Amino acid sequence: MGANITPYICDVRDEQRVHEGVIQEIINRYGNMDILLNKAGFWRMWKPFVETTSDEWKKRLNVNGLVLLYFTHAVLPNMIENAYGRIINIGSVAGVYGIANMADYSMAQGAVSLFTKVRAKEVVF
Repeated sequence: MGANITPYICDVRDEQRVHEGVIQEIINRYGNMDILLNKAGFWRMWKPFVETTSDEWKKRLNVNGLVLLYFTHAVLPNMIENAYGRIINIGSVAGVYGIANMADYSMAQGAVSLFTKVRAKEVVF
């Protein structure tokens, strides 16, 4: 289709690799970041909240919440400098309705929606 696509390998949980690696490599190569699509998710666990551990929460909250922050934080300075950019955050209905036996995932997905609204109020092009 004539698209110029360059794949990048990145453990999205690695904030330094996101900031100093992938995003900086893209900006160096193309000059700017016009669009960011945030869609990372980890949910494959079904158990009542009382049976979960804080290590499980942290693992899911990191991927389902912090990764969105890492990428957004990495691209915003370039978008602000260029006075243009689009950030698309894809969440789950779990953040609206909540899903039984997926409390931490549902909480993180609700945060995706709220973060999107807050960021839109802070940065307008």
